[in-house]
Amino acid sequence: MALDTLAGRALYVGPTFYLPFAKGMSLSGAWNLQAWGQGTGAASTLDLTDFEIQLLKARFAIDL
Repeated sequence: MALDTLAGRALYVGPTFYLPFAKGMSLSGAWNLQAWGQGTGAASTLDLTDFEIQLLKARFAIDL
């Protein structure tokens, strides 16, 4: 394992939300776009080899 080598870099920006809709229940999520990235040895402005250009996450939570 080569933990001392840089695989790439990425900076994501985007909106998030949190919605509590019942006692002990909530819905949250995020949609992020890669705003900046730098691959190893690449001259492009986004690192699309190691990272996705968009991320979407949704979470439903129930408190026990």
